[in-house]
Amino acid sequence: MHGAAGLDLTHSRVEGFHDDVRRVRAILDLVDEGETVLDVGCGVGGFIHGLKREGANAVGLELEEAASLALSAEGVDVWSQLVDMPEGTRTEIRIVTMFHVLEHLQNPRDFLRQILEALPNLRLLVVEIPCSEDPLLTLYESQAFSHFTYWSHHEHLHSKRSLELLLSSVFASYEVKRLQRCGLGNHLGWLAKGKPHGQKGMQWADRTTVDDEYRSAIVAQNFSDSLWAICKIE
Repeated sequence: MHGAAGLDLTHSRVEGFHDDVRRVRAILDLVDEGETVLDVGCGVGGFIHGLKREGANAVGLELEEAASLALSAEGVDVWSQLVDMPEGTRTEIRIVTMFHVLEHLQNPRDFLRQILEALPNLRLLVVEIPCSEDPLLTLYESQAFSHFTYWSHHEHLHSKRSLELLLSSVFASYEVKRLQRCGLGNHLGWLAKGKPHGQKGMQWADRTTVDDEYRSAIVAQNFSDSLWAICKIE
């Protein structure tokens, strides 16, 4: 994924800091004492380290060798495949998280079923993915953003309804909610410059009352750049 540029753990974790903090806060409310969380596609491990700092048990699954080696060197338990995990660890896992992973899989239904088969005591699966009803696509019709998000590594880009249909084919109980990760500054940057990370030049527009209201208004109109789902295994 990082190619010839190599892996810069510090830079990658700074880039993902706000998402990691948000996700840790959301997941901590779901974790019971002593439970282990498996983060599938854990990347550079910012989320895992965040959980560990809060006293939660967390391990990872990561295909990219550079990232998994770096995390192992930091003392994080990480594997490349479910079958590589020790049986004892697999029985301890009660919650699985998948943040922006499902859209990269050619057969997401098959993989979700593999998770259920491999983890006998799993009780919750939490998914976050990009949404095809992103306001930059559907409301503003940004051609630049369309070229950016429809790329070869995205096998699927789900609407809220299509994600519900996928999950319903695997889980008896699930809930899908809209999530607007990017704010006013990011959208102004895309519309003005046709490039990502527009908020870097417009920090005054993000994380303000106006920005919060903007994000809420987008979700209220049934748009969002992401979807957040919680599936219960009974």
